[in-house]
Amino acid sequence: MYDIVIIGSGPAGLSSAIYAQRAGLKAVVVEKNYLGTGQISESERVDNYPGLYGENGFDLGEKFRSHAESLGTEFIEGEAVKISKNTTDYSVELDNGNSLETHTVIYAVGTERRKLQVEGEKEFSGRGVSYCAVCDAAFGYFVCCLIIRLPPRSSPLYSSAVSDVYKRQAYNDYVEY
Repeated sequence: MYDIVIIGSGPAGLSSAIYAQRAGLKAVVVEKNYLGTGQISESERVDNYPGLYGENGFDLGEKFRSHAESLGTEFIEGEAVKISKNTTDYSVELDNGNSLETHTVIYAVGTERRKLQVEGEKEFSGRGVSYCAVCDAAFGYFVCCLIIRLPPRSSPLYSSAVSDVYKRQAYNDYVEY
């Protein structure tokens, strides 16, 4: 029986693990990808984390994980597929069929960037293609550029919106469909 099962090994999950270990709680981190540290690991440079200016995202994620490991955090590779409430506790079922019993569940799985699936997106990610205006504005990505917000791919407007974006010649423009 665990005090806390933390689902997700990004910054939020690892921070939770660090605090749990410091409080003397029996905690485990369930991570979908072995040695995963979340979306931060994909960042070229992190400038908005206090005290660690200019840190590479992968290295920063490794520091988070190393900190949690140094305190004795247990890690289990697997994907949580079901969380059930028992009378007073919880059961977390993993994709390998194992089940973890716990008093508390912290669900910190993060998010995935919504990709446009357009030519050049992968090659220029972090070098002009950005997914976070607040994060990347200081790097000058948004000087003389077209900023778009597309409708969901399932929307009938998606195709015409993508077509319209390719036709535009304007700079410093914002388009929302």
